[in-house]
Amino acid sequence: MIAPTLLRLAMADVTPPENLPLGGYTERGSQSGHAGSERLHARVLLFEKEGRKVAVVSFEALTIPESLVRETRKRLPGIELMLVGTHTHNAPDSQMLNDRMTLGIPGIANYRQKWLRWTADQLAGAVRQAQDAPARTVESVEVARRTVEDGNRNRRGGTPPDSRASTLLLNGQAVAFTFAAHPTLLGAKDLQYSGDWPGVAAGSLGAFLPGAIGDASPVSPRSGSAGVDELGARIIQVWDMPGPVGWMGSEFTDFLRAPVRLEPPVPHPKFAQDYKVNEVIAKLMVDKFAPTSAELSILTLGRLAIVGVPGEPTGDVGRRIEAEGAKSGFWATWVVSHCNGWIGYILEPADYDKGGYEANLAMYGRNTADRVVEAAGLGLARAAAHRNAE
Repeated sequence: MIAPTLLRLAMADVTPPENLPLGGYTERGSQSGHAGSERLHARVLLFEKEGRKVAVVSFEALTIPESLVRETRKRLPGIELMLVGTHTHNAPDSQMLNDRMTLGIPGIANYRQKWLRWTADQLAGAVRQAQDAPARTVESVEVARRTVEDGNRNRRGGTPPDSRASTLLLNGQAVAFTFAAHPTLLGAKDLQYSGDWPGVAAGSLGAFLPGAIGDASPVSPRSGSAGVDELGARIIQVWDMPGPVGWMGSEFTDFLRAPVRLEPPVPHPKFAQDYKVNEVIAKLMVDKFAPTSAELSILTLGRLAIVGVPGEPTGDVGRRIEAEGAKSGFWATWVVSHCNGWIGYILEPADYDKGGYEANLAMYGRNTADRVVEAAGLGLARAAAHRNAE
């Protein structure tokens, strides 16, 4: 008899008790954010099968530093972790949780051990809350994809991003969703803690897992809080539209990690010029942001593969990873940004050569996309082999 897959859900308030610097917009300088009517949350999907446990945690934060992954894992022995940042620009600057960030850079917070420990405690507590929640037997895994008209755009002028919002349904209930657009409808002058538009949609659709957002900006006819509510509501509404729902199966099949063969970090050729620093300072700045290793996190649920990428792949890179999933026999592949680390933007070689903001934060040279896609292909092939062996 095949053992059932169990699912437990939880949501925890992770709003810090103090006013802290916000991440995402360096023009804010040293201004701190503050809590208002909206809270910051961590949403947990905890899968269990035959004693194996995988926690997918959607955390309303800008990025996920490797030191935060390490500290959270230490608190959760025996549980595999997919820690995903929603990339909201209205949460405390996650560089405070990056133990490499000891260089003073205007508009970017320095490492603070107190907040690394506090945040890891909160996230581990959210997973423990899920462990105590009632278990549901997963009987069906389905994916619904609906187009969000004029919901996103390519801010670098290349191929339009994926315009579909995808929803994961377990036993017919929406528990997670993905869409390719930065949560940046709130601007630098907005200082209240907020999940931005994904926080609105998450109230109905569950955990937000950002798609291939490296070159994707949100589109809304309104700005600020009004735009946040408008786009969030539109994504909820498209879920209610009629359309096909693809059946993926009923099994939590596998979880694995696929290492990425990173090249040594190196500033983009235009980095020093654009940031008005010398080459020595440019290298020092990049080294503070760039980890020395990275891995993809791959969770498979039947014929659905969720590929967690520790950075921000562009739409073109996301499509290449989806093609690798199809090659390995998966009916749907979700490419999820900001999972278990941050190696910066991940651009195709020609896009890297164009330069610009994203290219300056592509910290391992022009071949990084090829290395990430290679790792995805190998990992997805392994996951498919495990699935077929069951």
